[in-house]
Amino acid sequence: MQLFCLINNFRRLNSRLIAIRNLYNNNNSKSTQIETAKMSRLKCTHLRDLNQETFNLFERLIKTDEIQYLNEIFHSNGFEIRMAGGAVRDILCHIVPNDIDFASDAKPDEMINILSNKPDIRLITTQSGTKHGTVTARIRDKSQYEITTLRIDRNTDGRHAEVEFINDWKLDASRRDLTINSMFIDMNAMLYDYFDGEQDLKNKSIRFVGDPDKRIKEDYLRIFRYFRFHTRFGTDGLHDRNVIEIMRNNIEGLKTISGERIWSEMKRILINVNCTDSIKMMFTDLKIGKYLGFINDIDLTEFFKIQQNLIRTTMIWKVSTLFASLICDLDELSSITLRLKLSNIERDTIAYIISNRFASNDESGDDNDRKQNLKIQLAMAPKPNQKNLKDFIQQFLIYKGYDDEFIEELQQWPIPIFPFNGTMIFDKIQNKKELKIILEQIRLKWARQNFSMSQEQFYNEVDNIINQIRNNHDCK
Repeated sequence: MQLFCLINNFRRLNSRLIAIRNLYNNNNSKSTQIETAKMSRLKCTHLRDLNQETFNLFERLIKTDEIQYLNEIFHSNGFEIRMAGGAVRDILCHIVPNDIDFASDAKPDEMINILSNKPDIRLITTQSGTKHGTVTARIRDKSQYEITTLRIDRNTDGRHAEVEFINDWKLDASRRDLTINSMFIDMNAMLYDYFDGEQDLKNKSIRFVGDPDKRIKEDYLRIFRYFRFHTRFGTDGLHDRNVIEIMRNNIEGLKTISGERIWSEMKRILINVNCTDSIKMMFTDLKIGKYLGFINDIDLTEFFKIQQNLIRTTMIWKVSTLFASLICDLDELSSITLRLKLSNIERDTIAYIISNRFASNDESGDDNDRKQNLKIQLAMAPKPNQKNLKDFIQQFLIYKGYDDEFIEELQQWPIPIFPFNGTMIFDKIQNKKELKIILEQIRLKWARQNFSMSQEQFYNEVDNIINQIRNNHDCK
């Protein structure tokens, strides 16, 4: 126990030393970003001149009453809002964004002042959000938008940043991680592109804004963000080898990043089933596994096999299902759960898959027999556990590549209720332990008889089991 405590204390001390070193290295983050801003080659392009389809999508989104109302409030108070980040990137790719976020030259207190006391707006603020310049406006209980003040990172330690609010759009763009995330669109459909992000999107090239080493040292999670956006918008095999080497040199910094943040990014990589290139680079080239809690060398053979199963299926699969293909055994799962703080459902889904994937030769035998065995497994589970177990089984079947019809039939199957209970035989038993044994054995027989048993059969079985129990007791 003392050794375990010493090891944990050493790890915490090591992480703290890394954070202190990075704070020292990055205490000039503001000046670094100012230097990056000087590299800007601002291109202002009207979306109509860029692409008619892009312009039409933007117009359709921006003409909603809620966005027009929001813009009117800011404009009438002498401030500007521009669409920022992911929404801009998605629109340029002709994708309808899930969320639309805005940036503004209004300071947080100014935003709160002009948005408060509006009958059509519910203003949502948090201490952390306001500290980083973000407020959320829910308009007419229909649409919700995050608006963030233009800012620059004054100091960073590889995890957190102290921010300074500014009114310079170029400086704000210079603090962002990737060129494709550093663009804005104003309410007149003008695209502001400071670091050739639009061209990088066209070329399917993922690049850091400015110096990759400094960008990564500001927040080591950007290693994962690089691969997340490479998976979604990049080209397989198209990596700057110098950037990969910079990641390798900074990989130890991931020790300072919380497991929750890493898992959040990892899930966004795995949700895109065509993530082969990113997974190979991360786990084979960068050996990133140990920073996620992996304790074994990773063989990607199983991952590639399961990936193909998920590509073929039309069923809804979970990130945990694909992630399970990377995990060797239950001991490794325990280590990963501890590091990444997996939810109970995520952990249990993976545990079920790992426990059953090599248990038998599922590729041979009769489908009806396999289906019946799974139905028995479901029916024998305690009622509160049946729903989750059915989900675990569905994900396991998707993982193993069963056809959709097989999975759908099992998913739609109503689990029958065992028709007997202990009150029916209280007068026959001697203790609760005996009752549990009797009901469990009879329930299994009921399940194996296709979930059918008459009351007469039930009582006959009870008598037979009681006689066996007592004969065994007498023999002892």
